[in-house]
Amino acid sequence: MATYWIDNFDIDGWRLDQAYQATQGGHNYWNEIRGAVETLTSERKARGEEWGTLGYMVGEDWGTADVINKGVYRDGGLLSAFDFEGKELISGPMQETGNAGLENGWADVVTVLSKPTARGYLNDEVIPNLFLSNHDGYRLADHFDPADPYYYEKLMGRHAILAAYSGPVTLYYGDEFGDDCRDAVGAQKDNIARTTGHLQPRDDRERELRAYVASVMKFRAANPAMWRGEVEFETVKDPKGGDILIVRKTDKESGNKVAVLFSETDAEVPVDGNTVTVKAWVPALVRIR
Repeated sequence: MATYWIDNFDIDGWRLDQAYQATQGGHNYWNEIRGAVETLTSERKARGEEWGTLGYMVGEDWGTADVINKGVYRDGGLLSAFDFEGKELISGPMQETGNAGLENGWADVVTVLSKPTARGYLNDEVIPNLFLSNHDGYRLADHFDPADPYYYEKLMGRHAILAAYSGPVTLYYGDEFGDDCRDAVGAQKDNIARTTGHLQPRDDRERELRAYVASVMKFRAANPAMWRGEVEFETVKDPKGGDILIVRKTDKESGNKVAVLFSETDAEVPVDGNTVTVKAWVPALVRIR
């Protein structure tokens, strides 16, 4: 079935719902499916085909790293599954709105941006897919209080974490301009994010959020260090109180190097010979080389 859609419709990516159901009877059937996909996409790439060559497959499994290790990742089955643990660390729980993540401050950013093995995953060959919200729960904006003076800035900050992640990421449509579910009446919390008809920014703040999200994702696309670079962390003291986290990422293949700065206050931060201006809760992204 997978090879049919690749050959006839040039499919490059697959989202595999309830992927754990293909690991039954002591066997991980994703081995055979992934093998068929990779064989065909390699052949198409060798022929010079533009599409139907990537063969990216991401599985849905709400389990912890340990559960996924023993399930879809086992025996080299899938290489990518949605990172529900990482999502909860940076943007709160799927189906509750009690917190907005980062309960441990910038330490949670360090956890999410670290290598997969540092987070308990099987090996560093797997590539968990990081996201902020999806169709099965509340939206990103629902985790924040609109009365917070940094409401939009904190939404920007979560998207910057996505942009700085080494591996695949998923954006849920509408999050980029702050769609929320607060006006959803009678909706079940396992599909509440699908209830609104809010398709475009409604005011200047929502347009500002969308512009920031676009800018950090363009920066990610232009700098391979953002999406595959090796990461280093440095924490410096903010004269106004608190800590500033500097995330440096280096891509060995291209030599590209970037820095992403996280701060709870407006600050001027020296980074590798440059002075970087960072606004409260709005990470600054800097190309070093």
